[in-house]
Amino acid sequence: MDFTPTQEQAAAQELAARIFGDLATHERLTAAGAGSDPELWKALCAAGLVGAVQEVGLLGLVLLLEEQGRTTAQVPFAATCVYGLLAVSAHGSAEQRARLLPGIIDGSVVVSGGFPAQGGVRATAGGELTGTVPVVPWLRDATHVLVADADRKLWLVPTAGHAECQPVELTAPWAAGRLVLERTEAERLGGLGGKRLGGAGDGRLGGSGAGGLGGRGAGRLGGSGAGGLGGRGAERLGRPGAERLVGVGAARRGGPDGGAAHLGGPDGGAAHLGGSDDGAAHLGGSDDGAAHLGGSDDGAAHLGGPDDGAAHLGGPDDGAAHLRGSDGGAAHPGGPDAYADVLATARTAFAGLQAGVCAGSLARAVAHTNTREQFGRPLATKQAVQLRAADAYMDTEAIRVTAYEAAWRRDTGLPYASHALTAAWWASEAGSRVVHAGQHLHGGAGADLDHPVHRHFLWGRQLDAYLGCGHELLQELGELIKDGEVAEAWDR
Repeated sequence: MDFTPTQEQAAAQELAARIFGDLATHERLTAAGAGSDPELWKALCAAGLVGAVQEVGLLGLVLLLEEQGRTTAQVPFAATCVYGLLAVSAHGSAEQRARLLPGIIDGSVVVSGGFPAQGGVRATAGGELTGTVPVVPWLRDATHVLVADADRKLWLVPTAGHAECQPVELTAPWAAGRLVLERTEAERLGGLGGKRLGGAGDGRLGGSGAGGLGGRGAGRLGGSGAGGLGGRGAERLGRPGAERLVGVGAARRGGPDGGAAHLGGPDGGAAHLGGSDDGAAHLGGSDDGAAHLGGSDDGAAHLGGPDDGAAHLGGPDDGAAHLRGSDGGAAHPGGPDAYADVLATARTAFAGLQAGVCAGSLARAVAHTNTREQFGRPLATKQAVQLRAADAYMDTEAIRVTAYEAAWRRDTGLPYASHALTAAWWASEAGSRVVHAGQHLHGGAGADLDHPVHRHFLWGRQLDAYLGCGHELLQELGELIKDGEVAEAWDR
């Protein structure tokens, strides 16, 4: 397997890192409170990063979400890409793709998802939904919510209709809410039932003229006229006729030693966690103390083949993807197989987000321990600190590589349900350990609710529970393996 990003993936990641680094600052995040940042969302859409996911695939999205996680940027990027762009591209009809995707790409249509399904939503033959989805992340920004009914069929619900959106505060500031449906009109994903509920230009659904963040009756995030990056002149990605950012090359995240982890000062107390070409984190030594995760050419695992992670979405004329499961069968548009694919995609993507959150937490811890002195020496020269940071680094890499593998397998059309569960388990279990370590290594400063590292802690704990806790994921993975073994036995 070759984990090297393609030129398009590397260029998109570099652009995302620049935008998030410029706009998702501690001061802006503090000012946003529990809400989203509309200017950042406009900048991401204007740069074409949402649309670029169509080209770079799920693996590329994981790389982009790592950059979001490093800064804990408060935008519905993951939700819109997973529950909107990828779900509609893979399982929507040709008419739905033509109507919805342009708005998703330009940011005027913001999509979230009520996943995992808990069986609380019932659908009628006429396409009306009744029930409650307890928690929907970024619901207060969404124009659509992707919901699964009790039969695991997928429906798109417009929030500007008869759906009731009640604000809910989560551990992380995700602008979440509770979705209450009472005979609410919905549109079946795949066009196999329900009603056509408008498109990007429909005012109810946050059309191209919508702007700002607002509540249920107000404009939504972004719009087709979204502003740029404040003079940076970023090129657009993944848009028809736009110049793609190719040939830029992967951004260098390693230090002068090619990625060896430096946890100490110049006096030789540094712990080296890798060699010159092993892609280990450079955990200190730079002026800003930020952790550099990955070497110049070697930090990323090599996953791609000739297609370099492009999603195979093919299928019949209605655009439904052929989703290979244990039996190699094709998924029915908007049916139970589509639900399983969207859930596995979400788990993989949010594992990538957790990898970034952990990397950002560890970077802040390394910066702190390299500058904070005790008895005349940096805290980073203490063996206990080095070991704690080394364990956190290995946990972060485990989250990253399992997310990369699951994403690559989906992009290349291979079965990936068990791999998505594995990535989600690492994101839950290891992610919790890393953000706790990051806060612990800050000492008393880590207990300050206004300290930037506390935001990583909140995001890490939220992602720990989102889409399934560790023990739930292990049980599901065990059942999947058992079912596969039973099926193989019947085949023999």
